[in-house]
Amino acid sequence: MSKCCRECNTIKPLSDFNKDCTRSDGHQRICRPCTKLYYQTWRNSITGEKYEHIRLNSQKWRADNKLRLTKIEQQWRADNKEHVKELNKQWLNQNGTLYRRSHKAIINARNNERRARKLNATPKWFNAEKKKIQALYEKAQRLTFETGRLHHVDHIDPLCSDQICGLHCLNNLQILPAIENMKKGNSFKGEI
Repeated sequence: MSKCCRECNTIKPLSDFNKDCTRSDGHQRICRPCTKLYYQTWRNSITGEKYEHIRLNSQKWRADNKLRLTKIEQQWRADNKEHVKELNKQWLNQNGTLYRRSHKAIINARNNERRARKLNATPKWFNAEKKKIQALYEKAQRLTFETGRLHHVDHIDPLCSDQICGLHCLNNLQILPAIENMKKGNSFKGEI
């Protein structure tokens, strides 16, 4: 089936018209491209007080209907999982590398915290030391930048070895050049 658009006077298939249950044929009178053009023109014509009025009304509606909006967004995400996955992938490709480069210390601290948590090596007082531990990772990153040699934050007592299981806490961390840390590996050279 086809229909004539009232705006561009072109005969087009019904699939080119948005649905409208109030119309006898169940579709709008204007085709999708014409509708899109209409709204773009309308948006571009809004300036000054009119724009501010619409922005404030929209903000107020969002605040008053937060729960409803959340449900609508959740439903849309559930219905469009593949599309959301693709959008997230695109965003990560565009912004992820930049974020990782500018937040290396935070990412390193978070990764080691996760690894330590997995090994149940995080003590109860860890949250009190979290900022200091993150500062230690930032210092290692700064040393890498200043010296041109890669530095790691190392666990003095390994988190998991044959002899001992250390904790992921400030007293068990030290900054070492990466080469020394890799030579040391998971070994323990102290007394038990």
